[in-house]
Parts: sequence; structure tokens; C-alpha cells
Amino acid sequence: MEWLIILKQNKIILILVIIGILFLAGFLRFYHLSLMEFKHDEADNAYRALEFVSGGVLPQTGMMSSIGVYNPPFFIYLLSIPFMLSRDPVIAAGFIALLNVIGVGLCFMFCNSFFSRRVAVMASLLFAVNPWAVMFSRKIWNQNVLTPFVMLFLFSIYKLVFEKNKKFIYLIIISLAVLTQLHMSCVVFLILLGIVLIITRPQIKLHHYLTGLGILIVFYLPYIIFEFQNSFFNIKAFFSFFKNPSFFNPEAFIYPARLITVSGFDYFFGADYQNFMKSVFRYPPLEWGMAVLLIVSIVSILQQMVKENKKPIEYEEDREGKSGKKSEISKSGRRSKKTMELLLLIFFSLPVFSLCFNKVIPMAHYFILLYPVQYIIIALFIDKSLIKLSPQYPGLSLVTAGLIGIVVIYQFIFSINTASPFTEAPMDRLTVPELTKLNRCVVEPPGFNTPKSSWLGVTSKIIASPSTTGSSPPPPP
Repeated sequence: MEWLIILKQNKIILILVIIGILFLAGFLRFYHLSLMEFKHDEADNAYRALEFVSGGVLPQTGMMSSIGVYNPPFFIYLLSIPFMLSRDPVIAAGFIALLNVIGVGLCFMFCNSFFSRRVAVMASLLFAVNPWAVMFSRKIWNQNVLTPFVMLFLFSIYKLVFEKNKKFIYLIIISLAVLTQLHMSCVVFLILLGIVLIITRPQIKLHHYLTGLGILIVFYLPYIIFEFQNSFFNIKAFFSFFKNPSFFNPEAFIYPARLITVSGFDYFFGADYQNFMKSVFRYPPLEWGMAVLLIVSIVSILQQMVKENKKPIEYEEDREGKSGKKSEISKSGRRSKKTMELLLLIFFSLPVFSLCFNKVIPMAHYFILLYPVQYIIIALFIDKSLIKLSPQYPGLSLVTAGLIGIVVIYQFIFSINTASPFTEAPMDRLTVPELTKLNRCVVEPPGFNTPKSSWLGVTSKIIASPSTTGSSPPPPP
């Protein structure tokens, strides 16, 4: 018997499973949230949002990016929501954690709508407990709210392409406008949008394009005004950066797989990494097993797509995963499923290949925009394998469920430990520099994480600091 038949037969149990997944996601993202990272970037974002809330002047830009260009201001608008309720940065971090829990729920909804319930459970459950995803859900940073908008972007694309719902073209434009404001690397998804527009060309009329362009201009209007008022500072800075030589970055092929494991946490803990790793249980096959599984999944799905293209008729289990029941899939229906998987692989590959030959050294947070597509790809591979092999090996579904359960428990425990080492950190572990001339506070810990006892002194200065009026600060000379 299939291990998810009961989810189809009993809606109450299905609801309980969804609630359980969201509870796991929420628990890990809110656990010891006061131990969130809080450094220069987080303080800068907090200050800008507080300035907007207190002064009422619409920000034209966000914080300065690493390439010398100001980010667009959408994240500051979003961050102003929690700061309207409280000046405590922990509340703002909680708001970001909540958005990421919603992202887990959207992952389930997307997979259940376009693939299968089994894929939805596997992908969302694995994503909910992943330590990297958890850590990237707990601080005041632009990239940390990408996931819900990534899912909105993908959901809208699939609605347009596979359900022919033309209204979703506007949601695609809105979500892409937000994504490109949260992190400029999301500009690469314009290629995917171009592919989608080619596929749906007969449906999309001129007024759709004009309305979409209008939406894009509205979202970027404050940023455009800033450019005109400041002699096109960002455009000049971007072209200056663009003159830098490009180089090959093999790390771009490593990070997407690493970010579904428990490896590489020196990125967060710095000098404390060795002490942290001594305090946690590690089992290498579980650490890199998921990375290997992702590679195998991609290769297998591509291989299967080629094989299926040669078949005139295909029989497969129904999309709910009910054992024993098969349905005939027409050639057009099979082609539609292949296109679903192909769009997912294109979405995954665009950031990877754009960063493998680039002008910057890729870092882990550059790949947050991929979440949770890695898990959807893995879940699709497992689902296809179970459909093919379960009739020959009746117990395979239970074995698979057990293995997934082991991975979930292992990564859940690791995620819990990521918040624990700093609970008893001494106050003298860091020094707290004075506020800068713009009342922004800077914290530079030996790692990327900051103990509660240290950053509380900084956040108290933010809460007590007087707001200044005016829009975003002018660019440096």
C-alpha cells in the first residue's frame, strides 16, 4: 500500500499533515529568535524602515549593495509593516520568519496543484527543516524574503502556461518586480519570462504587455526618480562595475547542492564554527546524501524527459499516488508534464549558469533565490521512481518514507543546534561600536551570528535613536 493513500482518503489527516509541516517550519524559524544575526546590513535596513515609519517620507532606495549600487526600496516598504507595530528588531525578524513559513505553505500548494500530493508533502517537509533555509529566514535582510515571492512567481507562470489564465501575467510581473528589488541577481529570471511569453504568445495581447510595463514602472518609480535627482548614480555605478573582468566560479555549481545539506556553516559562525561543530552530531552520508540526490534527480528527470518524448502513449499512476490505478496520458498531456519539469529545470539553471561566469565571487546567500526548487526536483524524482518501482517492490514506499523521516529528524536537530551555541555567550565577546553619523549601528562579530547579550545593546540604541527626516541618503561622493 502506498504511504500517502490515506492523505487522499482522509482530508482531516491531510490538514493535520499540512499543519504539522507549517508548525515545524514555524518552530525552527522562531526558535530563539532573539539570537538572530544583527550586523551592519540589518541595522541599516532597520534604520531606513524606522525613518520611513517615523518621518513619513517615502524611501527612494534601499541599502547599498556589494557592487556599489543602491538596492531598490521595496524591502524597506515591506519592513515598515512590523516597525509600525514595534521598534524592536526582533519583531521585524519575526515578520520575516513568518513570510518564510508562508513560503513553505506556498511550496506545498504549488506542488499539490501542478504535480502531486506526494511531491507536495516531500518537498515542503524537507524544505521546512533545512538548516540553511532556517538560518536564511531569521534576520532583517533583503534576500531572506525571496522564497514566498519566488513561489508566487512560479505559481503564476504555471497558471498562465498550463491553465491558460491570462490574468496571471500581471501577477508574474508584480512578483518579478519584487524579486528584482529584493536581489538584483533575480534579473536573470527575465529570460524565463521571455520563454513563457513565447510559449503563450497567442494568448498575450498588446494590452497585457502595456499594462505589465505600467505595473513595472509603478514599482520602480521611486527608484527612477532617485536616478534623475542624483545624476543617474546607480546607472553609472553599475556600468563602472560592469567594466570589471569576469571569471569562472566553480562554486556556483556547488552552492545549490550545499544549501540543502548541513555543510558549510562556517559561513554563519566564523571563529565559533569549530566549537559549534563539536557540539552537534554529524553523519557524513546524511550531509552529502541530499546533494548527491539532487544531482541524480536532475540527470534522471532530463533522461526521462528524452525517453518519454519517443513514446506514443504512456500509462502511469494517477497524480494523487493511489496504488494500482492507472490512467492513459495523451501525447499532449505528457508533453505538458514534460514542459512543467523543463520550466522548473530552467528556473534552477539560470542563476547557476549566470553566476558561474561572473564579475563577483558567488556566496551562499546569492542562491537563496533557488529555494525551494531543489526540493521540488528531488521530490519529483522520488515520486517518479516510486511510480515505476512500487509495483515490483511493494515495501519501497515505506522504506522511502523512513529514509525521508531520518533526513528530516537529522536536519531538524541540526537546525535546533544552530540557535543554541550562543545562548550563554558572555557580554564581552563583542564590542559595540558607536553609532555612525547617520545613526546607523555597526556590529562586526567574529562570525556572522551575534549573541543576544551583545546585540541587545545595539538594538536599544536603535529603539532610542531619534529619527531623521528626508528620503534615502544621497550617494557618497
